[in-house]
Amino acid sequence: MLTGEIILLDYSDTIIKPAYDELPKASYPLITVQEIENVENTRFSDNVGTIEHVSNNGYQIDIMSRRRKEFEATESVLFMRSVVNDLLGGPRYKMTRIDNPLTQPLSEDRTVLRAIARYICSIDLDENTIYKRNY
Repeated sequence: MLTGEIILLDYSDTIIKPAYDELPKASYPLITVQEIENVENTRFSDNVGTIEHVSNNGYQIDIMSRRRKEFEATESVLFMRSVVNDLLGGPRYKMTRIDNPLTQPLSEDRTVLRAIARYICSIDLDENTIYKRNY
């Protein structure tokens, strides 16, 4: 769990904050990250027969934007989804998107458009390295 604010080098104006005890009033656009899998595992390396200690991780990314004009929320959500996909699926983090992103209005506020994307990876616990993981 994150215990403070971390500024990502790739996106210097992006701030990651720790979880809240009570949810604040949402302001849009908004991106949330939820860990959906974190399983420690031991596996044998295919190359030299050594044992690897890995953590299989999965994350759900929710991207939301409020509609003020006809296409404003759609354009905003699609742009943010593209940025997230380029970051998480790119050469630095190498995560695998495991589904086609779902885009729909929030059930409790139909003026807010929400895109959901899920990503998985394996983290080598000995080397602190992220690896792509097949679904």
